[in-house]
Amino acid sequence: MNSRCFLFAFLSLAIPGSALLFRDGHPSPEVWSHAFPDEVGSAEIALSEDGTQWILTQDDGSELVRPFDGASGIEFSGNARDNWLTVNFLHGNPVPEGGLTFHGLEEETPEGDGLAMVGVTEGSSQYQPVSEKDGILSLALRSAVGTTLSQIMFTGLEPVIDTIASATLTVNGTSGSNAITIRDGNVASTNTLVAIDAFETIEFANKTALVISASDASDEITINESNGATSLTSITIDGGNGTDTFDLIEAPVSTTLMEVEEMQVGGSGPATGVAQELDMQGVILEMDLTGTAPGTEYDQIVATSVDLTGSSLVLDAGFVPAPGDEFVLIDATSPITGTFTSLPEGALLSGGINGIPATISYVGGDGNDVVLTVLGYRSDIRIGRRANPASHQGDDLYNRTGAGQTLALKLTGNRRKDRFYFSVENDGGSTGDLLLFASRSSRNLQIRYFQTTPPKGNVTGAITRGLLLVEVDTPGQIAGLRGDVSPRTKRKVNKTLSLRAQAIDDLLPFDRARVQVRKSRDPKPRPPGAVKRPSRTPR
Repeated sequence: MNSRCFLFAFLSLAIPGSALLFRDGHPSPEVWSHAFPDEVGSAEIALSEDGTQWILTQDDGSELVRPFDGASGIEFSGNARDNWLTVNFLHGNPVPEGGLTFHGLEEETPEGDGLAMVGVTEGSSQYQPVSEKDGILSLALRSAVGTTLSQIMFTGLEPVIDTIASATLTVNGTSGSNAITIRDGNVASTNTLVAIDAFETIEFANKTALVISASDASDEITINESNGATSLTSITIDGGNGTDTFDLIEAPVSTTLMEVEEMQVGGSGPATGVAQELDMQGVILEMDLTGTAPGTEYDQIVATSVDLTGSSLVLDAGFVPAPGDEFVLIDATSPITGTFTSLPEGALLSGGINGIPATISYVGGDGNDVVLTVLGYRSDIRIGRRANPASHQGDDLYNRTGAGQTLALKLTGNRRKDRFYFSVENDGGSTGDLLLFASRSSRNLQIRYFQTTPPKGNVTGAITRGLLLVEVDTPGQIAGLRGDVSPRTKRKVNKTLSLRAQAIDDLLPFDRARVQVRKSRDPKPRPPGAVKRPSRTPR
């Protein structure tokens, strides 16, 4: 079955109640058919002002007039030249109830045959490709008596231009997987063009909204448009079922993603994606990072506003970042709405950036940006009463005061020893060691420190002189230690021990924990058999 017969069969099934325009490939008596003469290259059909006749104006200025006479449809057939048919809605709707069909037939140049629609009407339009260079335009036109469905069918065309002023243009994908591109039209300053695979393109203007309705298969939708069609204020991408991918290069108007699973910026490799209002709820955003330069070494979105609610972030890092590196993934002029799933403000990225820990902020930059910051060579002291490091406290942050990291010990009995446990974790990207400092013994208190993980042993001297290198050279690695505390005096003890860890790669940031030791003075023991002396009785 050729494409023309397929289109006719499709129309008879897809348009319930419509007139059957063709029987066995030939027009029925109710259809006004017209073939362009060989010397004619373009024509315009317009509804006359009195609404009683069709007027076909040819490129030589001559007119063909056809009274309605109850005709249910119009059929035009081209010739060996490039034929253009302009359907003018300026004086009303020239498309009869049975529809209008245009067969481009042969082509003279690569530009081929084309269809244009001009004028002003109320309602919306919908475009459905059928096969290569064949398709259907459905126009739901509103009038004083209600909504009229008008359909324009075409075969053998390439450009389709719709500049009718109306509310919404919906462009449908096919049942298969499609590559759909939204880009500048041939008149870049006023028109937008939508291309679906190798089907005929549709170029439009004077629409308020564009809706891309992809099929249930896996589709790739790309926006790469600098200006935006005249009157266009919004683009909605509805991916439907399947795994759909949205590629942002430049979107000149508000863009909303629905049922789109994945989003990337500029295709493969780092790029800058430009948008206005961008609603990407529920999308998995994939960002490339190969260096620290935005747009050339890592992906960046520049937008007026972004809604991240329910979306997720996936990083494809092709290099190892350094401490302090920052990546402005989204540069927005308005506050960011929502956060990535499982990544609240200030959260650590799961797996970091190529294994190097980093945090995320949604109020970075000028206060409206999504920024990743690579951590320094960070250490974290965790402290508790048990030997299991997992039970120790730890906030994964630099803590120079020890706030929230204070353990209270109460020594009981005469010269009785007490014990606490602590661990040092490599929370940063250091591939060297962590340096550990601790309080030394005093006149009233004796302190001894022991490493409980290899290399095990007494490390009192090294740790109190700041010479102990804790061997945790892998991010996330933990070394366990313990402290034994005993009093040297019977007097009351009130002392705070200080524990501090820092990376040898970066000696400025450190993490601190504290141990508060308390001991009350023991009561003076009485000799055996001693008798309590009675108090004097005042005279």
